[in-house]
Amino acid sequence: MAAPAPESVGLSSTGYESPQRCRECHEEIYQAWSHTSHANALFDPIVRTYMQTIEQPGECFACHTTGYDTGSGQFVLAGVTCEACHGPYRPQHPQESMAIATSPDFCGSCHATTKTEWESSNHGQVGVICLDCHEVHTQNTRTDAVEETLCALCHKTEIQSDVHTEHAAELRCIDCHLDRPDEIPVKGDGATGHSFTATRDNCDACHPDK
Repeated sequence: MAAPAPESVGLSSTGYESPQRCRECHEEIYQAWSHTSHANALFDPIVRTYMQTIEQPGECFACHTTGYDTGSGQFVLAGVTCEACHGPYRPQHPQESMAIATSPDFCGSCHATTKTEWESSNHGQVGVICLDCHEVHTQNTRTDAVEETLCALCHKTEIQSDVHTEHAAELRCIDCHLDRPDEIPVKGDGATGHSFTATRDNCDACHPDK
């Protein structure tokens, strides 16, 4: 799916320049972002269908648009664009940095369930934050190989245990440690597996008789 064109619903766009402005210098990053769920956040069919059932679409706009104003109920740009995370364009850029907020609280403002799960996990306890594992523009994990490469950076001992080596040929780490529901939760508040706990249900999926 292509990146959405800037979409305004009346809010003054003072300070916002749209992804096309960023694209002038950051073509590679733009292309990486343009096919992600962030880029198409407001055009997802599930989101569109859900919005038709509610009286206050602002609860969707707050996370699925850029420059949303709670007072007017309007937004500047459709989708989670560059400026949703980097802030409105700064005329002094590139001399003035377009720094990004990197705290889990920032990501958790929209990904609340994921943040809650993460806080309960060992990752959360030792300070492994979202950006340590996630590449923000592509939304992929930070590895060019399989995710085991990323996990092995910290879990050298664990992946050498008998139970892990026995399953390594057929299963990936996330098959057991990132348990997600089969159906996408309409309200966006379903479990995402970021407690990283392998449960008995994970085992039963392959070993129902044991």
